[in-house]
Amino acid sequence: MRLPRPLLLSLLPLLGCPAEQLGVHIPEGGPDAVSHEDLTRDAHALVKLGDRRPGAAGARAGAEIIQRRLGEMKTLPAFGQGYVAQGPTGWAVCGQKDGRSDRAVLIVAEDAGDGAGDSAAPTAALISLAKSYDLNQPPPETLIFCAVSATGGWDTLWASPPTPQQAVKTLVVLGPLGEREGFTLTELTREAPGGPLRGVLASTGALALHEGPEDRMERLDYVGLVTSLLAVRAHIEAEVSARTP
Repeated sequence: MRLPRPLLLSLLPLLGCPAEQLGVHIPEGGPDAVSHEDLTRDAHALVKLGDRRPGAAGARAGAEIIQRRLGEMKTLPAFGQGYVAQGPTGWAVCGQKDGRSDRAVLIVAEDAGDGAGDSAAPTAALISLAKSYDLNQPPPETLIFCAVSATGGWDTLWASPPTPQQAVKTLVVLGPLGEREGFTLTELTREAPGGPLRGVLASTGALALHEGPEDRMERLDYVGLVTSLLAVRAHIEAEVSARTP
């Protein structure tokens, strides 16, 4: 439809106005930036690709979506000039927010590549966490946001690590997420080439939801996932604020 010229002229002054002047609220980073709408949209974009496991038809498209979304959250490529590392048996997509020290918090979504709770929900959660750190000031320590394939992804990550392992202050792993109850933050030790890394696993963990045809988007509790993510973010905040011994 073509707008009448008088109406078009009346709209021109608005085109250069900040969104806030037009009554549109664009949330900045911080806890308020985490929304169930973002989580739903990102999870759906991944689930509709079908199988995204290494070597499957949807793997490349899935990695491209994760890369694009981490870029939109204003992270920097964590692998030199790129976000994606492809290994012989798996993949990793990582972006980072540079901090004010040489220490790093590594936040990893284990992506099974098929389904919702075991796959898309942890990765959507990772993207929303990155969004919550779109702030004017850099964090005290570098935050590295990685989605890795559940098969071969950790090996790919450590083959060309985004930061030296000795610089990792703590690890946060996002496991199966999205059930209505059962969310926990539990202590975790993950083996790595330079020795074990210690941190926490954030998960709603009961495997009944995350198997076969029952692992569907409509089974996920996206509003509850926001609450879980805020707990994860509070843990990250405590870690980046804590003094290193």
